[in-house]
Amino acid sequence: MNARAGSILIIVAGLTAIIAGLCLSLLAFTRVDREEAVVLRQEVQARIMIYAAMDYVQETSRIGWHDPASTGPVVDTYGWIDVRDGRPGPKGPDGRVVTNSDGTPVFSPVADDGTGGSFFPAVGGRAARCPMHLLQRPPSAVSPAQVTNPVVDAGATTAKRTGFNAGWAKAINYTEPGSAPAVSATDAAFMKSVDYPKSPLADADATRIAAAWRIGDQRPVMSTMGQAWFRVYRPTPAQVQALPAFDGTTKSIRWTPAVFILAGGAGGTLGYQTYAEAVADGRGDAFQNDPAFFDQVRARERILWYACEWSPAANVDSLHFYTVDSNWAWPSTNAPMIVSNNQRQQNRSFGGSFLWIQRLMTEPKSW
Repeated sequence: MNARAGSILIIVAGLTAIIAGLCLSLLAFTRVDREEAVVLRQEVQARIMIYAAMDYVQETSRIGWHDPASTGPVVDTYGWIDVRDGRPGPKGPDGRVVTNSDGTPVFSPVADDGTGGSFFPAVGGRAARCPMHLLQRPPSAVSPAQVTNPVVDAGATTAKRTGFNAGWAKAINYTEPGSAPAVSATDAAFMKSVDYPKSPLADADATRIAAAWRIGDQRPVMSTMGQAWFRVYRPTPAQVQALPAFDGTTKSIRWTPAVFILAGGAGGTLGYQTYAEAVADGRGDAFQNDPAFFDQVRARERILWYACEWSPAANVDSLHFYTVDSNWAWPSTNAPMIVSNNQRQQNRSFGGSFLWIQRLMTEPKSW
């Protein structure tokens, strides 16, 4: 080998080393970017979960509870602080404490102070835990497919009735397009075979399909498991006397039955606060029956904590001003706004609003 050939080999080796170094640097930067993207995604998911928790507080202030009779229907309630007497809610139209789906009161109707229940919404009861994975088909889901639906008379015969039931059909009409109910593939094929909705469903088929539609297919979409969750806790007066503040100290806040502690998380603990809570729920196997594994999953999560106070005020969902003849105007609540070709609806938030919302910089003792 002459000197010239050796020089070429040295140059090639040097260039190869430079390229290898650049590749390693690229891989390192790519890994860092990916880790930063994961952190950003978790932060966004956690913040979205806080919004979901606030929506949950608003919705459950009015709906989702049952009549005190164990077989009673779902009723509208009068808020976390009953506007009729100022006592803790939710309570039904007759003023009695509402129940869960199994007929048990949500808190003690004897004490009537929001306490005495083991689970949310009882004051001091175990928090509402809501893992936010997707379901194969949610209960009472509708399809984005647009179809024409016929009006159904409550007293119509089977030959004339083509909807699931009178309640469903009275809200829709034959000429206006609407969303079709999302049913299983088997039921959809059956409905197509009888030319529904142009042709009626038999009573037995309508009852069966309607029941399955209300239940849905609640199997989780596995790719969405362990991604995000939220919790809603209704604290006791003592538990709001030592909430973590921005300066590292603890501060007390004025307690009312409408104060809540919210937690929004992005990670795989399914919203369990501790491993012991998961075991008590029969879900220890979700964490390999190992508290150390649960701790590892928790360490990779992003959790945000907030405190808030619900208000019965029915606020609008958007506030904006517009001009009429060069003058500023503010549309009235629950009334349409029409300016030139711009039309908007000022809808009320019937779930109430919030007096205040406070970020908790560290984990509170009870959530």
